[in-house]
Amino acid sequence: HNYRSGIDESCQYIIRAATSPALLANSDSRLVLLDCSGARHVYLQNACRRQGIVYGNNDQVITAYMSIMKRQSKDKIGLPPPAVKPIDLTVIERWQIQTCEERKYLFSFQGQRKGDLRKALLQFQQYDDMYISVRSQSRYVRDLVKGANDTFDYKGNMKNSYFGGAPRGDNLFSYRFSEILSAGTIPVVYADDWLLPFNEHVVNWTNCAIVIPESQ
Repeated sequence: HNYRSGIDESCQYIIRAATSPALLANSDSRLVLLDCSGARHVYLQNACRRQGIVYGNNDQVITAYMSIMKRQSKDKIGLPPPAVKPIDLTVIERWQIQTCEERKYLFSFQGQRKGDLRKALLQFQQYDDMYISVRSQSRYVRDLVKGANDTFDYKGNMKNSYFGGAPRGDNLFSYRFSEILSAGTIPVVYADDWLLPFNEHVVNWTNCAIVIPESQ
């Protein structure tokens, strides 16, 4: 009950903003909503439907989603997932990227053991130019707590890879996506029909990421 009440209260705030005189008085103004939910039933366009918000009929309301399929989003604007383990590059490391310095690994992935996609990546452990490490949730989380060391050298291995795997987990997105980019590495996305961050007018992902069907 408290969960549903919280959603209803949030939707009321959105309705007030979407019908405010300030917004309606200027047809060029836009109300931008950021939806960071992962589950379909709590997408704003679904959760607030019974309150009378009809996103399809209001061009002034734009919603950007972190985890939604392209065909489900009216505005086609995605949000980048936050980097759980952001990687800071030194001036020298940035220069090495610009000059295309060689890296040790062709491909790497480190993450929790969630779903068949991630387990399937274990087949690449046999190759010397690939680094694959799939761990239990407890071991993964232990390395995230405040003050913890980078026990498995996640950042070092990522900075040493040309390509980094971003297979979907519980949701369409993977936190690895933003972390891979922060290392100057090219993300390899395994998430069918995921609406990638921003839109095609801001970032042309065909030039800076590889998207592979989950079936492959």
